[in-house]
Amino acid sequence: FGAALFRPAEEREGMVKLISSSFNATARSYDQISSALTAHSARTGAAVAYASSGVGESTTGFVFDGLCAIAAGGEILACSRPLENEPLVYADVELEKLSAFEPYVEENEGAYISANPEKAQAQLDRILSLQAQALMRRLTHIRGKGFVVGVSGGLDSALALLACCAAADELGLPRSAILGISMPGFGTSGRTRNNSEALVRSLGCRFREISVAPACRQHFSDIGHDENVRNTVYENAQARERTKLLLSIANGEGLLDVGTGDLSEAALGWTTFGGDHLAQYGVNASLPKTLIRKVVARAMARFTTAAPILQDILDTPVSPELLPAKDGEIFQKTEELVGSYELHDFFIYRFIALGEGPADIYSAACREFGDRFDKAEIYRVLGIFLNRFFAQQYKRNCAPEAPSIALSIGPSSFPMPSDILPGAFLREYETIADA
Repeated sequence: FGAALFRPAEEREGMVKLISSSFNATARSYDQISSALTAHSARTGAAVAYASSGVGESTTGFVFDGLCAIAAGGEILACSRPLENEPLVYADVELEKLSAFEPYVEENEGAYISANPEKAQAQLDRILSLQAQALMRRLTHIRGKGFVVGVSGGLDSALALLACCAAADELGLPRSAILGISMPGFGTSGRTRNNSEALVRSLGCRFREISVAPACRQHFSDIGHDENVRNTVYENAQARERTKLLLSIANGEGLLDVGTGDLSEAALGWTTFGGDHLAQYGVNASLPKTLIRKVVARAMARFTTAAPILQDILDTPVSPELLPAKDGEIFQKTEELVGSYELHDFFIYRFIALGEGPADIYSAACREFGDRFDKAEIYRVLGIFLNRFFAQQYKRNCAPEAPSIALSIGPSSFPMPSDILPGAFLREYETIADA
């Protein structure tokens, strides 16, 4: 399989190598595989023919792009376009000219996407294409008629809706096959309420509004909860009512309920168990909040009719909007409560992808963000991250299926026990001296 591609070759193993791969497609996989093929062909002096799993084989947490390529002498001679249904490439290789070259090693390009602007744009486009491909596969598999998305007027639901539009376009479905539902509650601001409707209509999708307030008040009455007590019962009832509506409408209309939750929220457990924690397919689940922001900004060039609304959504503070607004403005601002998502996403990558401990993560964060956050704030937010990450695993262990595009911490790819004790990590955190 393709894993052999990344193993060092001590000897030249032959003039031609055929590699079949089961690597799943991610935001960076196209560039990673291209670099690995050039390095492998240079190191071994062999011509390499590479073929990965096709788009029709996408399943559960993995999306495949059917990439086919031929490399020799440290160069890509032929390469298919990712996500082609029937890719076919060919190239003439002069065997007598094959010889060993120094391997080409690409520079570290950052956590989730390349630091090179042109590559970054291509990778952001690719993320949306992979999301669309995943949705296409799931919809055709269940023989669904379209998609339903809870559109809040926030960033995550905006990207989920854009991915549904891209999938519908590829499938030849009208945008009316997508139903965007606004479900205002006790904390919904006029800005997000208006943006949710404007976004859905600007994309040519169907729009529907259902307030969750009456059902929540009935629920409070049923369980004997005072509506004036604005605790987790008050907040979470709204999220659970929204999920119930989406799942029931999906059942009634033969639609796929597309979840909007992201990697950052999953890592922090910043989600209501049995509420926005659930959906039939979590299309954003492997994407951190900071990356979602970049994908949405890039998508404005594609979805031009929605660009002004998307820009306002990008400018809106991140909020669950579960507590009443003050003077018409958003009251709950997530980053004021748990810290900057830029820090959290940095911690997620260093902790999960690189396997670093608290001390190394803190040092790296000080180097990366020292001009923007003081050491005390970096230390504080790291503590929040560590405590919430371990305490909230039980939610991730029963999360919906989702495509692994950037970094997955779903149950199939990150099987951490729910009751694992974080003591060793917290003790190391407490020994950080210069915080």
